[in-house]
Amino acid sequence: MKLYCLRHTSIEEAYGALCYGQKEVPLKEALFEKELAKLQTYLPGHFDALLYSPLERCARLAERLPARQKMAIPALKELSFGEWEGVPWNEIPEEALQAWMQDYVHRQPPGGESYKQLCERLRTAIDYTLELEQETVAWVTHAGCMRALLHLLVNIPLPITFFTNLQTPALAVFEYKDGYWFLDCWNPPV
Repeated sequence: MKLYCLRHTSIEEAYGALCYGQKEVPLKEALFEKELAKLQTYLPGHFDALLYSPLERCARLAERLPARQKMAIPALKELSFGEWEGVPWNEIPEEALQAWMQDYVHRQPPGGESYKQLCERLRTAIDYTLELEQETVAWVTHAGCMRALLHLLVNIPLPITFFTNLQTPALAVFEYKDGYWFLDCWNPPV
């Protein structure tokens, strides 16, 4: 099985300074078609199955990719920042932000989830993906989920994955073979 993980296309610049994990934010319409075309140069002609985050920025990309079956999967949503959702990063109290950054793996923003909780949520999506027993599967998801997959699938330590660079849009390709996951591609120049 090949698992193609795609990060949504660019969002409107005005929202870039916000903490927006699961908050709906608009895509940058002027770049959508161009970024979609670039992504498609790395993708097969169609997917056997396509699973996507129900957030609009992912659903919009998913609807444009050819697949035999498509399904929104809540487990593929971005990390929840709880009460920080929609707040400009520079307006989050410094003490609270620093406390979270010192242990984001285990600590949640107020009303949100930790990076470890995101990983636990993603395990269900991984299990479901394997149960599909398809040759080519796509996930349309978010940067936090893609980074967490580095830990879940290829055992990179969780704290390191959080700071792995990902552009927008981005692509990662994993292959499942003989009971093991392999990383085939990470963040090519889209």
